[in-house]
Amino acid sequence: MWLANDQYACRVSVESIEVARSILEHLSGAFVFKASEPMRQGFAPPWCSFRVIYGSDLSFRKLAALLTAMPGACLQVSS
Repeated sequence: MWLANDQYACRVSVESIEVARSILEHLSGAFVFKASEPMRQGFAPPWCSFRVIYGSDLSFRKLAALLTAMPGACLQVSS
């Protein structure tokens, strides 16, 4: 899983649509995020990416910690 910080949004890239759905489900149970843009097929299938838009009450660091806590998560952060 790759994360890229974009102020109050985070681009998430993962290895499959199933993983993306699992991440969105996990995040929606952990906090109320403002929106998620539609998932898009990545440049190298089966990878896909999406952006999670969140409010000022959640920092990128806290979002990364939520994702790291997921079972089996292997996180790479790009700036």
